[in-house]
Formats: sequence, structure tokens, C-alpha cells
Amino acid sequence: MRPTLSVLLLAIPFVAASQDEGFRCLANNPAELEKHLAATPGAWEHALQAKATLDDHTATFHRGGGDPLIIPVVFHIIHDNGDENISDAQVNDAIRILNEDFNKQNPDWVNVQPAFLDLVGDMGIEFRLALKDPDGNCTNGITRTESTRTYDGDFEMTQLIQWPRERYMNVWVAASANGAAGYTYYPTWLDNWPEADGIVILHSYTGSIGTSAPYKSRVLSHEVGHWLNLKHCWGDSNEPGLPENCNMDDEVEDTPNTSGWTSCTLSGATCGNVQDNVQNYMEYSYCCKMFTHRQGERMLAALTSPIAQRENLWQPENLAITGVLEAPQLCSARFGASRREVCAGIPVIYTDQSYFGVTQRFWSFPGGTPSGSFEETASVVYEQAGIIRLRSTLAMAAQRSAPLKSNTSRYFRTLERQHPSWRDSRIQPPCPTIAGGARIPMRTGASSKQTSQPTPEAIQWCSKMDGRTRGERTGLFRAPSTLAMPRTSTSPSGTHTHSAMPTMTMYCAST
Repeated sequence: MRPTLSVLLLAIPFVAASQDEGFRCLANNPAELEKHLAATPGAWEHALQAKATLDDHTATFHRGGGDPLIIPVVFHIIHDNGDENISDAQVNDAIRILNEDFNKQNPDWVNVQPAFLDLVGDMGIEFRLALKDPDGNCTNGITRTESTRTYDGDFEMTQLIQWPRERYMNVWVAASANGAAGYTYYPTWLDNWPEADGIVILHSYTGSIGTSAPYKSRVLSHEVGHWLNLKHCWGDSNEPGLPENCNMDDEVEDTPNTSGWTSCTLSGATCGNVQDNVQNYMEYSYCCKMFTHRQGERMLAALTSPIAQRENLWQPENLAITGVLEAPQLCSARFGASRREVCAGIPVIYTDQSYFGVTQRFWSFPGGTPSGSFEETASVVYEQAGIIRLRSTLAMAAQRSAPLKSNTSRYFRTLERQHPSWRDSRIQPPCPTIAGGARIPMRTGASSKQTSQPTPEAIQWCSKMDGRTRGERTGLFRAPSTLAMPRTSTSPSGTHTHSAMPTMTMYCAST
């Protein structure tokens, strides 16, 4: 059965290991898709033609073995300096799980129900993080973009950064996935919509470590399945468990007809007497362990088709351009800081983010205490306000006789301390509770007050005055606090009016 494309796909709950925890798979993100169809003349007709072309190719496709097809991957971490700014290790863990799941190397496949054990497929698809960016520069296949768009996880967020879809599989990791745990689109929708090509996934469902957990770790395998033209096991919708789903089909011969699952009733048979493949990655159960052989054929057909330029990804020329055939080399000196602006006397945590074979490092902190360090992470205090220039030097074991890698210098600012007082900013209700690392923007125009004040000594205010940002202030809180909307504010120095202050941002420090 080959149903026509469905536009009105509904978000559905994905039940995880706890019934209190769930996530939403938003395949073919209906709201964004509808906007695209409305704004793009001929998009619907183009998608129908692309589907017909891909269906014809899939019907006759058969791969008789050979080396795995390699897909270069880039992870774009969109963050606001919160938990969503996941580690490189968590990204690498996600890649590991993808490669295990797509090559029948996941240790738990042997626990598949006996009825489906012989159907567990080896897709022969390998995912590798890119080692060269679109400009030919070295990379570890991970980008980091600071933006509050991370809380939206929508199409606009993905437009902050995207690498060419004919060269890379783009994965955006964010604090939100547009209300889902992850989503993407079928290749047929993306053929004439390259701007949306890629996968958006919630940081807490990326890999099995860090902010994620093992029972959440198969969501990316599920989304890559969609990206390679797989439907849910019950068919072309996002709502499992409905009796009418038995009248749909996923266009895969060796997946039994099912109404769909959000639990792990392994003996379930929802559309007759045939046991359902509850442990399939394209189900919404939390015990998925397998793709079938025919699902593999369908994905490989998509990957060898010109639809959405998938067939270009694994070509030798592209593998060379993206660097995935090369051995990793020390790229450059890179590091992150816990803050870009800080009050004098407050520690800044610097972390070495360089990659590929770093064996030696030296930090230089002019004006800081300590003034230097050989450690991977360093805590530095600056007692004087001003501009900070930081220097980092790296060496690689295989290059000890060669010159050190290029140094990296970045600028930070240390600010003077002020009393906590203001009277020309406001926040809009509902009044948020801020926790470590959260940011609350405050717009000019009305009065604002801190109703649950930490002790005065726990607060330090900094005033920044320069040609670009006259009178901007930043508050650093050592403990979480609640902000509200009263008339006035007071401080140890009394109520104060500061007419030159155009903006105020309150930071609750993570320490």
C-alpha cells in the first residue's frame, strides 16, 4: 500500500523508561511544512514528483554488499551557555551509537524477540564527524553558536548555521526541538527545500552520557531513519496506538502491520494475530534495538538517489573534501571561558577545547592569578578592571620536533563593582525563577525590584562604559533568585535613578 503524502502530522508522546517522562517526535514538522508549502509555489507538486521518483528507485533497488557508505556529519550546538552546550564527548557518544545501530553492532540486538531475530538488519552505513569545514579549514565536526534561538528549536534556529547538505548531514542540538525531542523531514519534502535539510534534536536525547541517558540514546537513530525515508512502523502519521493505523502502511515488507507503540508489550499484536515489531527503532517504545533488512534497503535506496542530493554524500570526492578519510591532526589552539565579562575578583574558568592529540599545553594569563598554567582547565582571578588578552599554546606528540601550533588570543573584559540599584528597567510576567547560568533580559522603561534578595554581600554589580554600550550593567548572583514587577528598588545606597542605562541583563552565576 502506498498512501499519498500526509501534511497534517500530529505530535505524539514518546514514553521513556519512566511513565512520567516522554518526548515528542515531530516527523515532517507540520507547522513549518505548512508554512513552506504556502510560501513556495509548486512545492507540493515538486514533493509528489520527488516521491514518485524515489518510490520507483526504491522498488528496483538492491544492494548486494560492499563497503559501508560513509556519511560526513556536522553537529551544530546552538546554546545559551546552559546544559544544552553539550560536550564533545557527548557528541562522539552519539556518533558511536549511530554506527552501532546502523551496522548491527549494538550489543542489545541479541535480545530482540525470537520472531524478529533473523530480521535484524545491518544497514552498511557509517557516520563520521567531518574533519574539514566548507572552507577547507580543519574542524572536529562540531560547531558552537550562542543564541537564545536554542529555546525555540525551530526553522529560524537552523538558519543560524548550516553546512551544505550535499556534503554533510547537519544535526542541530538545542535546548528545545520545537516542542519535540527531535524532528526532521523525508527526503521528498527536502528535495526542493534545502534550507530545512538536517535533524534537530534535544540535547538531553543526544547520545547516552552527559545530559542524556542510555534509554534516550536511540532517538537520533529514529530521526536518521526519517531523514533516509523511513516512516513510523504504523505508517505516515505521528500518532501511534489508534485502531485506524492498521489501515496505514510504512511501505516496508518485513515490518508487520501495527497501530504503533509507546510502551514495551513485546508480545503485542494490534492489527490481528501477527506479533508487532515493538523493538523497532521506528516505533515509539523505549526498548528499540533493531532495523529490519527491508528498512535497510529503503534507507540505502534513499542514500543512492539524487533526491535531496543524498547520493553525493558518500562519493569519494566528497569524502576527501570533508576530510573524513584522513587521520585526525592537531587543529588549532581553542578554548572556552565560563564568562566573557566578569567582576574583578570573581574567578573565570578557562577550558582547553583543542582536539586531536594534544599532549602539552601552556596558558598565559597576563594580569591574572595564576599568571600561567599547564592544566586542561584553569581557574583565574583578575583583580583589576580592563581588557584581558589570553594566550594558549599547544603541542602534539607526533609533532614535538615541529613548531608549535598557532596560538589563539581572545579578549575578555573585567568590570568594576557597583552597588545593586536601578530604576529604569523591567521584566514581563510571568516572573521567572533564575537558576545557575540562566539569563533574564530586562528592557528599558519601567521599574523593577528583586523581591527575594540574596544578602548584599552575595551580589556584585558591574558597570560597563564604552563607546558602544553606554551604561550597560550586568548583575552577578551567587545564588538563584526570583524577580518580580514592583514599583521601586532599594539597595544599601538607597533608591537610585540611572537615566543613562539603556539595558540591563541579570546573570545568576553558576558558582
